[in-house]
Amino acid sequence: MTDYIFPEVEIVCHNLRKYRRQKKLTQDHLAFLAGCNRTYISALERGRINPTLLTLVILSRELGIDTCYLLINTKRYG
Repeated sequence: MTDYIFPEVEIVCHNLRKYRRQKKLTQDHLAFLAGCNRTYISALERGRINPTLLTLVILSRELGIDTCYLLINTKRYG
């Protein structure tokens, strides 16, 4: 993974990838559902760009989770 300036960025990247895979969605399919493109989802998962709050809300809705689950350190809390 990349060296992150803020650990919170790594948390969002990790959780987005984790929940997308749990739903058995490809980056392409999640991008389609969220109205963006695959390279955008890829960049989010790698921490190359920072999502807006609206983007997090849209992605979490498409993943069927509350937005807060993208922000919680699941490595620490399970």
